Amino acid sequence: MEVDESVGMLSEAVTPTKDIYPYQAPTQAGELTGVIEDVAEAIVSGAAKQIKFPGAGQLYEKGNRCKEVVLDGKYEDVGGFGVLKTQASLYKEIWLKYGHIASNQVLTYFYKSQVVVVSEIMASIVEMNRYRLEEVSPETIESWENAVKVAEKLEFNIGWLCERLEDIKKNFAEGKKLQETLMEQVQARVIEAEQQLVFAKEQVSALETKISQIMETQRQRVLQVL
Repeated sequence: MEVDESVGMLSEAVTPTKDIYPYQAPTQAGELTGVIEDVAEAIVSGAAKQIKFPGAGQLYEKGNRCKEVVLDGKYEDVGGFGVLKTQASLYKEIWLKYGHIASNQVLTYFYKSQVVVVSEIMASIVEMNRYRLEEVSPETIESWENAVKVAEKLEFNIGWLCERLEDIKKNFAEGKKLQETLMEQVQARVIEAEQQLVFAKEQVSALETKISQIMETQRQRVLQVL
């Protein structure tokens, strides 16, 4: 009962009465409803994300016994997992969004090996983020694929990375196809231009021959007059 009364008092406090606004009271209640809907949408979105990536932002408790072996000066603790300091910032973004990359499904008692493999995967991820599409080569993609295959065999959390790599491969293939099409068009135009140049030279040569013949005819006529 006390809760109901407090809610009623809050409603009266935020919504002016007709005595204060005799014509039309402002719609703070409607605005409040909009805010509540936005918050609810954010909660639903966060819940959906949590379902798809249940480990997002969760601490890594599977390698605690070995951390002191791994976390030397080169490493930094991110969510309970040892990551190279040079990769820590990007890894933290990944961890908060998708969860930790490592898993102890295969490397159950080899935390240090997990850390090493993650650092190698992160090296590929850093390249994926840094490279522009025109800088990517088939050899680069093959290197990334090899790193992903190793992680897949170890049952690491890289489903999201596989999707990202497939997008890159698709864009690379489309870009390469477009480049080949443009090159074919350029080559066709070059060949056409070369043919036009040959034709123009033939026309010029024919015109020069004709002019020479006309000049010779005129010279013969002059000689006959003399």
